[in-house]
Amino acid sequence: MIQTKLFGAILFVILSVGANLPNIYAHDNPNTVTFNNQSGELALVKLIGPIGQTVEVPTGKSRTVNVGPGEYYILVRYGSKPDQCRYSKGKPFSVTQTATQYSAITITLHKVIGGGYPTRSTSKEEFEKTPVVVHKTDQPEGIKTLTPVLPTPKTQQPLPKIQPLPKIQPLPKIQLPKIQPLPKIQPLPKIQLPKIQPLPKIQPLPKIQLPKIQPLPKIQPLPKIQLPSLSSTEPQRENRKKHRLKARSEGPTEVRYICEAQQLLHYLGYNPGPVDGLLGAKTDKAVTAFEKDKRLPLHPLTDTVVLESLRKHFLSKSAKARADCVRDLNEEISSTITRPVSGFVFHDSNDKKIAPLQVKTPTKGNDFFIKVEDARSKKTIKTFYVRGGSVVKTRVPLGIYMLKYATGKQWFGKNCLFGRQTIYNKADRTLTFSRTGNRVRGHAVELILQIRGNLSTSQISPDEW
Repeated sequence: MIQTKLFGAILFVILSVGANLPNIYAHDNPNTVTFNNQSGELALVKLIGPIGQTVEVPTGKSRTVNVGPGEYYILVRYGSKPDQCRYSKGKPFSVTQTATQYSAITITLHKVIGGGYPTRSTSKEEFEKTPVVVHKTDQPEGIKTLTPVLPTPKTQQPLPKIQPLPKIQPLPKIQLPKIQPLPKIQPLPKIQLPKIQPLPKIQPLPKIQLPKIQPLPKIQPLPKIQLPSLSSTEPQRENRKKHRLKARSEGPTEVRYICEAQQLLHYLGYNPGPVDGLLGAKTDKAVTAFEKDKRLPLHPLTDTVVLESLRKHFLSKSAKARADCVRDLNEEISSTITRPVSGFVFHDSNDKKIAPLQVKTPTKGNDFFIKVEDARSKKTIKTFYVRGGSVVKTRVPLGIYMLKYATGKQWFGKNCLFGRQTIYNKADRTLTFSRTGNRVRGHAVELILQIRGNLSTSQISPDEW
């Protein structure tokens, strides 16, 4: 019974001294280390250094301890179940203290992108075997570390006599400098905005009486035409040519279709004239020569059979021969068609243009033909040319627009754009150009693939263009 009471007294004295240590350190060591637990688990932190401490930090809470100057590092155990805990070890850090300055450090207990305190995983053995000690040189004067030796039950040795603690001298009062009050902030002067004049009243347009549309006459079916055989005489060939020209004049002509056909005729050695998307005499003559040489039935150029035949004969060439054909045509086109400068405007609206629009293109690769289209009426507002690696600044009227652009390497003119290699794209959302008071809202568009970009685009067909 005597030994049990004496042991209780020893434990109380040691705990009392330990409980007063943080307050003592708070006077001599104003430096603080704050642990902010954002890991989602209970964290047990061992602060290893001149003044070591063990701190339990619940999830979502913070705990602050006072420390002395020197080198420290932390060991952390995450979790409350022993068999499911994780352990980490932090990089050493310094706590500095001068006569006028001290350190205040905050460590967030989870990985932060761009954080300044790296950690690594460690073992349970290292966490449990690393002791948390307080070096005697870092303890306040007058404090002694008590290390009582408890007797074992077998020997029944009496406990050593406990020496009374020396009286702790009060710390000297520190006179803090007087803080000067901040100067009074003067209010900002009031800005008088100009009065906005109301818009003039729009007069209604006069009603236009449209003439009554007469119904179209009934279309009679065309008579069947018997084509002559390949062994026909010269007069029969002349009749075939007349029929061919007549049928061609009745079919629909699409610019992009004719452009591709003119390019393929160039590749195959037939000269259809300039690649301009126009159905002229030279193009007609080149198609006739191609069909005669290949012993093909006569069809109008607007018939898809002609384009399919041109594609088939071009693809039958070797890869090297096809590349030579494309290179020769590009050199010929470059000598006859001038590549527009960046910012050259092909079409522009008559409306007042006050909203800024900037377009930037990638440095290598293709040129761009930009088209600004009204989102509701589908009317073309503006078209202009931007070379690769350029920045063009222009202005458009206020409104909501859809941005489309065609891209390619070889320019064939505004009708054919970049020929068969033209790639058509559009932005996946509309761009709003508006005005609020004296502020006009515009857009700067970079046609460059970027991480975390805010404008996605999609490839579209020539018909959608």
